[in-house]
Amino acid sequence: MKYTILHTEFYRERAQPGMLVVGSDSHTCSSGAIGCLAIGLGAADVALPLVTGETWFQVPETINIRLVGAPKPGIGGKDVILPDADAEYAAVHEIDLTHVGSFIARYPNPDDVVSVTEEEGMELNGCFIGACTTTEEDLILGALIMEQAMKRGSKPIAKGKRKVVPGSMPILYRLRELGLCDIYEDAGFEIGIPGCSYCVGMSADQAAPGEVWIFSQNRNFENRMGKGSIGHLASAATVAASSFEMKLVDPSDLLAAIDLSRWRHLTTPSMHSDATSPKSDLIYVEPCGCDYHRAGAQTQKQIEKTRLEKDKRRQTKSIQGKVQRLGDFVNTDAVRVYSFVGARELPELMVVFKLAPAEFLIGMRNNMDAGMHCLVHTHPKFRERAQKGFNIVVGGCGVQCVIAKSFAFIFQRNMPSLGLLGITMEDESFFQLADDGVTISIDLDSRIIDVDGKTFRFKLSQMQSEIFQFGGIASAFGVFGNKLLEAITPAKLPPGSKQEEAEQPDKPLQW
Repeated sequence: MKYTILHTEFYRERAQPGMLVVGSDSHTCSSGAIGCLAIGLGAADVALPLVTGETWFQVPETINIRLVGAPKPGIGGKDVILPDADAEYAAVHEIDLTHVGSFIARYPNPDDVVSVTEEEGMELNGCFIGACTTTEEDLILGALIMEQAMKRGSKPIAKGKRKVVPGSMPILYRLRELGLCDIYEDAGFEIGIPGCSYCVGMSADQAAPGEVWIFSQNRNFENRMGKGSIGHLASAATVAASSFEMKLVDPSDLLAAIDLSRWRHLTTPSMHSDATSPKSDLIYVEPCGCDYHRAGAQTQKQIEKTRLEKDKRRQTKSIQGKVQRLGDFVNTDAVRVYSFVGARELPELMVVFKLAPAEFLIGMRNNMDAGMHCLVHTHPKFRERAQKGFNIVVGGCGVQCVIAKSFAFIFQRNMPSLGLLGITMEDESFFQLADDGVTISIDLDSRIIDVDGKTFRFKLSQMQSEIFQFGGIASAFGVFGNKLLEAITPAKLPPGSKQEEAEQPDKPLQW
């Protein structure tokens, strides 16, 4: 039995305010809704704190979003962040919640958001409610919307597909206990077991080519629900209201008809009975944390000795090569294996990066095997050109550096961990000069890029530089072991920290 999608019950059962949470998926940040710092990282960066009890972060800028007023019934935010009194912000935005209505994000861009009324009446082939970012409260609200619609005489037409998939068994138990599963079934919805389902086109739950769907998740990239399908994002309330006639409908009238006291009763956690979730006697073991005082003189001498040898292990301090230029908006979130995607099926500016297509995965033994098929469908000449010196990508298989105006957070964090240099460059004149095939050199010590005789400065943190020059986090761990972060950033340790901590008694990790 599948108990839960990882993110769903993790933030419902495990995460607590004040915790630092890392996970190998971008949805890890869901736990931030309860007041902890939750960040998605790559697999290597999640394995590191499991072994060492430590991790590292480059502190980002903060944006202050002020939410004023109160939302209309059935429309609300996931979280309200309370700042420190002296917090500094890169930007400030104010949103009046009284003016927030129902919206959809049009395919294939989660940022292309418009009012439902702008697209009202759109013909649909399918409606999906569920998966990890559709909460228990969303599912309850969807049921109440359909209940109101059926009271007014609405019935689901025969056309189209309807499916609801709760994110976990406890949520499914709760819906059954409240009698809301019956409402979904009366409205023509099939109820699935917890899983990703149509959100990622999993197993049999795939939209057909040309089908238009509306669903209550948060990503609608190309081919995500199935090859050639079209998916628009909306709230569970909008999906529920649109499911009867298979046409996009503004749910505001149905929301206004809902009994708010009943809604609050059904969504109040204290009203949950003991039957909503299976009992568990699991004992949780947390990471041990950094334990400097156990290191002792022997370990410290070993670190110092290894530190003297690290220059021998480092990669070259400069990079030279030729530019391979890719288009804008390279979608690193859609790193999925699609053997059916050919180069002609992708728009010019949307590239799907994949390690290797499905037909080559079976029998693949090492990175070289994977590199032989890297981008074979989308960029068939990519591998050959990289081997000929086109090893700096602007915008694997011998690639040494990727330069772009910006990166998605997890991809940017993954690059040094995998031994790949990533540089953020905002200067427009650089991109005018760095054309395909142009020779380029990068000096890591001086942080300077030379393109056709013109130089550009870039920023790279000490941690990013050190990890890259050791060939990635795994290679650096092979050199320093669980003292990795202490060894490669000695200047960053507070003066006397080892001595001070050595005098402290043993104590468990504090949250």
